[in-house]
Amino acid sequence: MLEWTARGGTCDDGNACTTGDSCGAGACVPGVPTVCADDGLGCTAEACDPLTGLCGSSVTDGCVIEGACVATGTLDPATPCRACDPSKNTRDFTNLE
Repeated sequence: MLEWTARGGTCDDGNACTTGDSCGAGACVPGVPTVCADDGLGCTAEACDPLTGLCGSSVTDGCVIEGACVATGTLDPATPCRACDPSKNTRDFTNLE
């Protein structure tokens, strides 16, 4: 929901990932977007949650296990009956069926 001030030209566009929203041409114009720090992993994407304003990362390719990218189908070196299967879990090996 948009919130407007009575005077002064500021508003809230309802997106917690922007700051300094302002009025322009009768509408609330989004301000400066939050830039989330890159976690350095090529298999993740960092983004700001527009509801909370908090940054987080999501796995976009394979799995992230113990802080490293792991390709889909890679077997767990400790337990070869487990593998990276992002359809089941992107943050740990899962049991092969």
